[in-house]
Amino acid sequence: MTKLQTIITDTATGRDIPVWIEVSEQGIFIGAEGYGENSSTPESATPIVVEYNGGELRVIVWSDINKEDPTHLIDMRKAREKNWFSKEQKSKKKA
Repeated sequence: MTKLQTIITDTATGRDIPVWIEVSEQGIFIGAEGYGENSSTPESATPIVVEYNGGELRVIVWSDINKEDPTHLIDMRKAREKNWFSKEQKSKKKA
């Protein structure tokens, strides 16, 4: 597993927050200081996961630390580039 640690800055307040990204064959795991999910320790919690499962990319989010199961499962199928409409196709859909 590869782990990247960095700091991101709040563009509104200028405050910083440490974040980490762990990459493995199972997926991409994203955590931030002070945020977590129900089954992990604060230093290792990754409440955002990107995985490739069943031939599909999806994002899994635990937005409520008190819930054991994910609060959001985001299917990325409609974000595939093959689904991108040209400007002409978009105009026809609106008509």
